[in-house]
Amino acid sequence: MKNGDALRQCIDRQEMVRRRWRLLAQALFAGGSVSCARRNNRTYDFLENLSNFFDLFDVHPQPQLAEPTASWYRYELKVDDGCKSVKIRHPTASFTIDQLVGFNNTGNVRVWPSEEVLAYLALKNEPFFAGKSVLEVGGGMSCLAGVLLAQHADCQSVQLTDGHPNAVQNVARIVEANAPNCAVGCEVLVWSEYRQHRRTYDVILAADCLFFDDSRADLLLLVEAVLRPTGVVLMVAPRRGQSLQKFVSCARRSGFRCSVRSHYDKAVWLRHNELKAQKSYDEDAHFPLLVVMTRMSNRVETDSLWQV
Repeated sequence: MKNGDALRQCIDRQEMVRRRWRLLAQALFAGGSVSCARRNNRTYDFLENLSNFFDLFDVHPQPQLAEPTASWYRYELKVDDGCKSVKIRHPTASFTIDQLVGFNNTGNVRVWPSEEVLAYLALKNEPFFAGKSVLEVGGGMSCLAGVLLAQHADCQSVQLTDGHPNAVQNVARIVEANAPNCAVGCEVLVWSEYRQHRRTYDVILAADCLFFDDSRADLLLLVEAVLRPTGVVLMVAPRRGQSLQKFVSCARRSGFRCSVRSHYDKAVWLRHNELKAQKSYDEDAHFPLLVVMTRMSNRVETDSLWQV
């Protein structure tokens, strides 16, 4: 690579970091989250929109549900047997510094692209969850994947969790506003306190939960403690340098079989290739990979799950 190209890449990354901080500053000083992206606005910027970046859902404002401190949206996905939707609450109240900075707080700001992709994949593979107990960890302010499954899949139960009380309170409001099809629980779950969580699950879901170095070991210990012997972990996260690979390497050393996929869905892959033309799109930070994990003792072959 020529020196000029390297310098331009460095400048571009610095500008991207500045714009990320502007997004957080906007949430902090300008009354909370900005408005939801419109599906047909194909030129919007990743850093300026709070949901639907991969263009997977139709997202409709619900003004009749508006509150002084929150806006409501209907997330809608057209599937073979009709249209499936769920109402999601986006807080719009001003945030404090504590709510924006730190590992357990990033989910309070927006629905991140990995959450969007995980929710889309879960709903597309709805039969996989029939009769299963599901745990979503680090679900942020929406727990979008878990809420959609509770609404539309024939799960045995769905437990929705995050490490921040404000996020869990918002998720509880979302559950109340919808009509779950199974038993649903909402609770604060701090990964380092995994010994206090005594239930076990058939499926664990996580979106974009691998980027903090100090938390990956706790997440793995939690998975080891609460995943049933025949259970499956489904994670969606961008590479973020070595973050994802470090987690996968630790998981394999701990006795898990892991499959890491990039081409796991045609619609996501096509959108990813479209976005490459946008200057603000950084594949390493923005494109979610799919990680499928099972225990080595589980005879289910991970490569056979959730294929394109």
